[in-house]
Amino acid sequence: MSKWIRRHKIAVIIGAVFIILCIILSISYAGDGDTFAGDKLNKVNAVASAPVTNAVNGIKSGFDALIHFRSAARENEKLQEEVGKLEKEVTDLTLKRDELEELRQLSAALNYDSVADKYIPVTGNVVAFDSSDFFNIFTIDRGTESGIRKNCVVMTGSGLVGRVLETGEGFSKVISIIDEDVNISFQISRDTSIMGMISGSNTKGLTGFTFDGEAGVLEGDEILTTNIGIYPEGIKIGTITGVEYNNDIQLKTITVKPAVSFKSLKKVVVLVDEV
Repeated sequence: MSKWIRRHKIAVIIGAVFIILCIILSISYAGDGDTFAGDKLNKVNAVASAPVTNAVNGIKSGFDALIHFRSAARENEKLQEEVGKLEKEVTDLTLKRDELEELRQLSAALNYDSVADKYIPVTGNVVAFDSSDFFNIFTIDRGTESGIRKNCVVMTGSGLVGRVLETGEGFSKVISIIDEDVNISFQISRDTSIMGMISGSNTKGLTGFTFDGEAGVLEGDEILTTNIGIYPEGIKIGTITGVEYNNDIQLKTITVKPAVSFKSLKKVVVLVDEV
């Protein structure tokens, strides 16, 4: 018995206090609190019941705090869900804005007089890069199923991108104009009698020269394709950023900034010959 009491000491104490309180309350109510004994018993009752009352109040406060915490947690979850929804809406709006800009550029690409009536435009997404020189050679998600063949011209609304190097079912590899192996004839937009040759360079830009060493080429001039070779005439290649006279070859050499921003390239148009 003593072992059981030691093991359940707290329960025994609480039970004893409860029994004593019941006895005190019974005597108190019997005396109605008007006698001296009743008054003393009421005081004893107040003193004895204070710890129990405090304990009950503490437990109640704990439950209130727990309920408040759970309520706050639920509110926090709702707020996080709302924030997530708002973030998704912002992302969707950003994507839609970017897609609209891409569509605007692609629409502009189809307005080139030299390509609108001669080619079927096929749009494609850039899906992979094929070398450490990211945009020298890259892959798009359209291929032979769309009529794309080797050497089809690739462009955007901003200008010339390059040509198809290899194609198959569902894919095409594109070699861009900034690759060192690419050579393109050009003409000056303000004076198409001034012509030359442009090539890719290690600086991710373009370098070239004019056929006429005395040609009046200037910084800021725009250069276009000439229809010599595989590229249709009139597609913008870029803007001249530097002009020098090379005594060794007795020609004017130029540096050119490409019209296309290759770092942000996502969509392209492939010009497919009508069959």
